[in-house]
Amino acid sequence: MPSPPPLEAGAPSPSSERAPEAPPAPAVTKPGPNIQREANAHRLALSLGMSGYFVPDRFTVTDGLSLDLAAVARLPMSEPHRFEIGVELRSVFTVDVNQIAAGVPLRFIWGIGPHFEMSAGITPGYYRISFDSPYFEGVGAFGGRFAWGMQFPITSSFFVGVTPASFLVLGSSDVDVLVAYEPGLWIGASLL
Repeated sequence: MPSPPPLEAGAPSPSSERAPEAPPAPAVTKPGPNIQREANAHRLALSLGMSGYFVPDRFTVTDGLSLDLAAVARLPMSEPHRFEIGVELRSVFTVDVNQIAAGVPLRFIWGIGPHFEMSAGITPGYYRISFDSPYFEGVGAFGGRFAWGMQFPITSSFFVGVTPASFLVLGSSDVDVLVAYEPGLWIGASLL
């Protein structure tokens, strides 16, 4: 068998004729959807909340629990931020008093991250207080709840939230002014 012809001086060897292998291009990761901005595009929200009811400076007022149902219109201020206004119905239950209230939530919402919002607002309202006693008649009072909270959009249409700082100031000519601490949590859905 004949041997291959000798390589001429300066001729490239067969192994040097191949181009060097380039390293693979890094994978380009596309950013995921920003759930908070998608949720902010919805114009209506419904929520159901539960709060504690603690009046630390009045020992004659018993602690209790409140349930809230709210519907709000969501008015965008910018892509991640909005203002909310609506109607809220709530009921406060304690051992000796029941309160039924209707209020108007007014809230500013700041979108901080893809799954995080902060809120601050006030809910002025009218409270009807009925006592579990034959000696006291029901009375009315005006109040306002001041709240700072955090909301977590899980999807663009579903959210959960918590309010670590919420205070109710309530009073009238029949009811001495009281301040209640009402930490709470809520779940909700954004529509339209």
